[in-house]
Amino acid sequence: LFMGVIVLQAAPGAKADVIALHDGRIVEGKVEEAGDFYRLHLQNGTITIPSVKIKEILKDDDGELSRKKLKERSHE
Repeated sequence: LFMGVIVLQAAPGAKADVIALHDGRIVEGKVEEAGDFYRLHLQNGTITIPSVKIKEILKDDDGELSRKKLKERSHE
């Protein structure tokens, strides 16, 4: 069984937070906590993700650093 990774990204050059979902997907954008869910602001709009679907959130001023940290953790 192949488990692909889908990455939704923020605007190029923008500082981005990174969210790892329990289903293996990775999303990045500007994260805003809103009760039992998070809003993720992307280049083309905003998506809402329930907190229970989120495995980890890496907030960082440098999105590239967050992606590296998440990749390292996925190989542990």
